[in-house]
Amino acid sequence: MKFHIFRDENLFKLSKIQLNDKENHVWVICWENIVSWINKEKSVLKKNELKMAESFYFEEDKMRYMTGRILTKILSAYYLEIKSEEVFIEQDFYGKPFIVSHKEKRLYHNISHSGKYVLLVFTYSGLVGIDVEEEKYFLEYKEIAKNFHKEEYSKICKSSDIHEFYRVWTAKEAYVKAIGKGLQINLNSFNVREDGIYERDKKLEAWDLFVFKVADRYTTALVINKI
Repeated sequence: MKFHIFRDENLFKLSKIQLNDKENHVWVICWENIVSWINKEKSVLKKNELKMAESFYFEEDKMRYMTGRILTKILSAYYLEIKSEEVFIEQDFYGKPFIVSHKEKRLYHNISHSGKYVLLVFTYSGLVGIDVEEEKYFLEYKEIAKNFHKEEYSKICKSSDIHEFYRVWTAKEAYVKAIGKGLQINLNSFNVREDGIYERDKKLEAWDLFVFKVADRYTTALVINKI
């Protein structure tokens, strides 16, 4: 399953971008670079969304929320060939956001943000999940890893730095977000390896897993349903 990465500058060249049925588009946006553009485009937000944005105490949290919301609407509208005001973002029973429009063709998406980055993925092919984490050292990471699969915990404890923890953490988060069941899934009920996702030592062939860096100290995982 293919995926293409787009960045800030591509927002101003949308006419050159086309999403085909078997493709996945990953947008890697540094919100600090587009603050003026975000403030200009916030008219696409509804009253409740603007109220939500103003409820954040820290400006960084406000900007991450607005960037994600605005980009979801503008990019969805572009892919679906409709107006941004015709795009609605709703949540399912488990709290997973999904895009609603009058178009029959369903556009799948997922979003994640950390630090100065907001990441979005769009596809027509099926369920998808993405997670990005800014790698910050903290003493308790091995305690958190005890909630993971024993194989993952062992690798994290043997690793000389915290990167292995973030590699596993983002991959697990992306998978949980893709299947959309949130806290209903025990983090030790599956494990992630470099070649994919496993349950009871059996590889889940329906899912592709990619772990990569979008910038220094930022680890990202993308999980794509390929069936």
